[in-house]
Amino acid sequence: MIIDGIACIHIRATRPDQKLKTAPFERLVPIHSKLLTFGFLGYVTKVKEAGNERVFPGLTCHKKHGYSAAPSKWFTRVREQLAFRDKAAKKDFHSFRHTLTDHLKQKGVSESLVGGSLGYQSVGIKFGRYGKDFRPDVLASVIELVALESF
Repeated sequence: MIIDGIACIHIRATRPDQKLKTAPFERLVPIHSKLLTFGFLGYVTKVKEAGNERVFPGLTCHKKHGYSAAPSKWFTRVREQLAFRDKAAKKDFHSFRHTLTDHLKQKGVSESLVGGSLGYQSVGIKFGRYGKDFRPDVLASVIELVALESF
């Protein structure tokens, strides 16, 4: 979806097979310019034209782990094939979120902006209770700080 000229992904649960851990996980996340350059919006259009409601229609919903089960297994297989296994750190598919948080932290991004991008809940009553979600134009600059080559 496009909000104020910014291409975004709306992360939300609108069907029974979708779930969010908590309400703050629902958010608009601007799409990184590199993904736009690679044709992500064209891909989404083709998927929708084919009659699919989900961006990645090939994923199946696991009873316990939802749609993340198959990508997590895929990541583990690729990690093993490429010998990226780090027994001390035990990195898995969900480690990307921690890596991204640290990446943005090291770039000096405030905790509230990182939280707004990744769906973490604000801890202070002023932001958590009374503040509205960050607008896409605010989060777009945060997303653009992500050096995709680093991952």
